[in-house]
Amino acid sequence: MIEVNNQSGSAFDTRLLYALGKQMLRQEGAGSSTVSVAIVKARTMRELNKKYRLKDYAANVLSFPAG
Repeated sequence: MIEVNNQSGSAFDTRLLYALGKQMLRQEGAGSSTVSVAIVKARTMRELNKKYRLKDYAANVLSFPAG
């Protein structure tokens, strides 16, 4: 399952993310897994990067291990 949460306040076509996520899960043999994607503003990304990586800047992507 693919979950897309757009918190950016901007319009965003999520169809591509759904399609890419489904393809990735199929290729990895993890069809019953869940991938969650959050699209956030730069300020939120900076806060998350500082909290989890102790880096004080907005990263392009943050990923977290399953479980």
